[in-house]
Amino acid sequence: MSPPRLTMVRTSSLVELAHDQILEKITNGGYHDGDRIVIDDVAEQLGISRIPVREALARLHAEHLLEYERNKGYRVTPKADYAMLFQARMVIEPSAIRYCGNRVKAAQIAELRAINERISRLSTGKKFRQYVDFLQLNDRFHMAIVGLCGNRLITEAYKSLSYGPQFARHSHGRGIPDLVDNVAEHEAIVAALEKRDLSAAVVAAERHIEAGLRRFESYNAGRVAGGRG
Repeated sequence: MSPPRLTMVRTSSLVELAHDQILEKITNGGYHDGDRIVIDDVAEQLGISRIPVREALARLHAEHLLEYERNKGYRVTPKADYAMLFQARMVIEPSAIRYCGNRVKAAQIAELRAINERISRLSTGKKFRQYVDFLQLNDRFHMAIVGLCGNRLITEAYKSLSYGPQFARHSHGRGIPDLVDNVAEHEAIVAALEKRDLSAAVVAAERHIEAGLRRFESYNAGRVAGGRG
């Protein structure tokens, strides 16, 4: 008789669990800039081993959310300047579209439109768990835009921004109030790509990033004025 099969919990799932729990705590202010994060403490809180926690912390370090110092461990990285994040996108995304040439395929455009359609159906709130779906779908949309150029180095440059996790930290307490604007601006980019009008797509991408930064500055100015900053 064969021995009974054992149910194995995938380490990758536990890494995702630890990563998402820590990211949520950083985003919602449970951890503050400079706070130390101890592997043993997180493992005990989540009821899992140290191995997936260590991998999750390494991933958060790669996303610039944690700093690592030898013999001292991990600490929460001070928030990145959100204006710099938008400026970096302005350099990368429109440039990626310029280098698309005639490589844009109908299937890629259909994927972009499908992602944007999913974004349009979202209902978001002000807590991290209520807008994490937007962050993930939005990141997929922009990764797909950058990926159109077929240049691995440009794609890696965009990935290195970790725009979604960084944006989440600045979204604490306000969520995604400009979802409708994002959907409309995404559609303008897709429509231009569908016509194979790369110049128009570049302009639409630039306008989307500029408008996003203006809205972000306006929202944050309102929070400071209201005593919530």
